[in-house]
Parts: sequence; structure tokens; C-alpha cells
Amino acid sequence: MLFLVLKIIHLSSVILFVGSIFFITYVIDVLKHQNPKEEYKLFAPKISTRARKLMFIDVPIVLLSGLALLFMYDFTNIAVLMWLKVVLALGVIVTFFLSDWIVKKTDHIHWFHHFFHHAVIFVMALVVILSQLM
Repeated sequence: MLFLVLKIIHLSSVILFVGSIFFITYVIDVLKHQNPKEEYKLFAPKISTRARKLMFIDVPIVLLSGLALLFMYDFTNIAVLMWLKVVLALGVIVTFFLSDWIVKKTDHIHWFHHFFHHAVIFVMALVVILSQLM
């Protein structure tokens, strides 16, 4: 029963996290190019601030539930895949919290912002694929 509850909590929080990144990458970035810069600067920071506040609650839930599931699976045949998922997921989470700093530091490199967000989405998709192999 505990396993099922942890799995539901973990999947729900992961869906929220991935959905937020997906929304920022594929909706907000499109709006950036379709609206005047002044309009974009009015709504984008509000959305970003709201998403970050939500992620400060969601990410610990993802981490704690994921670690609990990892230790339930430890010493099984799929533990190696679980550890690979953990490493990739931690990379995504660290990248998420450093993303403002990374984007500001690379703002002068036009193509990097687009590449950066797509790379994060790719790694998240890889984590999902690994989870389906288990």
C-alpha cells in the first residue's frame, strides 16, 4: 500500500514538474516571438515567478518520493536503472534552479536559450523512457 501511495505522489509531482518545463519551453517561448517585447516583459516574469514558487514545493516532493521508491527497489535487478534515473533527474532539477543564471549569462548567445530548454526536455524524456523500461 505504501508503495502505491508513494508512486501516485511521485508521478503526480513529476507530471507537474515536466508540465511546467514543457509549458515554459513550448508556450511561453512561442509567445515571446509573437508579441512585442514590452508585452512579453509584462506577463512572462509573473508566470516564471509563479512557476518557481510552485517548484520550490514540488521538487522536494519529487526528490523525497523518488528516494523512497529508490530504496524500496534497492538491491533488485532494476536498481541500476533507478540510479541512472536519479542522476539524470538530479541534473534536470539542478539545471532548473540554475536556469535563470544560465540564461542571463548566455543571453548574448542567440541560439543557446532555445537549445538549453530543448536539452532539458530531452533529458526529462530520457528519464521517462527509462522509467518505462523498468
